[in-house]
Amino acid sequence: MGKLLLGLLFGLIDFNITVGNCVLGLLPDFIGYNVIRKGAEELEDKSEYFKMIQPIAKVMFIVTAVRYALDALGLYAILGFVGTLIDFAIMIVMFVVTYRIVQGVEEIEKNYKISLVGDIMRQAWWIRTACTVFAYVALFIPMLLSVAVIASIVSGVWFLIVFLQSKRLYVEKFGEEA
Repeated sequence: MGKLLLGLLFGLIDFNITVGNCVLGLLPDFIGYNVIRKGAEELEDKSEYFKMIQPIAKVMFIVTAVRYALDALGLYAILGFVGTLIDFAIMIVMFVVTYRIVQGVEEIEKNYKISLVGDIMRQAWWIRTACTVFAYVALFIPMLLSVAVIASIVSGVWFLIVFLQSKRLYVEKFGEEA
């Protein structure tokens, strides 16, 4: 679960350096998707949901690597509204991946009759999803944008904290660092 946590960190938190149209992501999503894929491979024997994540993560590794390269070269800004739509699609896929992770954690809980705080993780997922959608809607309502971005960041950090707790419980139960 450590690799999933690291991948989620890269996928849910954005730190960028921007110079003109060039944007260099310090926590690139493509690295996150690759690490998520590896973490899902390690857990596929514990839940079918982790098998479902792997092909999605492989495709998104390529998609987000291309997006990262275009951004770093300053070419992504040329896409304008189309770029916003691509980002929206990338966001939807991240919702799916993170939801599958939550489902995988819940399936482990059910199969092994343990608590990995899956219920809290599901709540954190819903709140993170709602806040992220709110942030995208707020792009069109500038006076709400600051609040929406802060809510999205806070909810993402909360989801990561809950996942960290789940990882700790997993290690306690299975004694392995998956």
